[in-house]
Amino acid sequence: MLELHGGGKMNRPKRVLLVDDEEGFLFSAVIALRREGYDATGMGTPRDAIDAILEASSGKKPFDLLITDLQMPMMSGVELVQVLRERKIPLHILTMSSVCAKGIYCTMDCSCGANHLDKPFEPRELVERVGRILGGARMEKGPTGSRPESDPGNVDLA
Repeated sequence: MLELHGGGKMNRPKRVLLVDDEEGFLFSAVIALRREGYDATGMGTPRDAIDAILEASSGKKPFDLLITDLQMPMMSGVELVQVLRERKIPLHILTMSSVCAKGIYCTMDCSCGANHLDKPFEPRELVERVGRILGGARMEKGPTGSRPESDPGNVDLA
């Protein structure tokens, strides 16, 4: 998914981080996204994901999208998102779960699951949803370092 813009400048592929404690699912999802040209990485725990996101955000290769399972041992996807919000990490978020309750979405301020996939889903569904979420260019922080609430670069689920 290398894109050429004005003057033949190459943009980097969109970076996607998947977090799920199901190793087989994680492997398959990463492969499906890589086949479509995304720079996809899989992590088995939210703690590892936080470390990777913080490291990437401090460098020149931040992640564009986090895809996280909601129910994982030790730390949930909800808690992972809360940590990222507290640290004001600009990142799109897609949640997924095989066991969901609408109340979870509402506590996360995510328009009741607009960016959520119920497991199981087909690889093409994942790829299509990621494409819709990342369809626009990644927006950089403004001069104040903040973003307006409606800015799609915010940590969001809608």
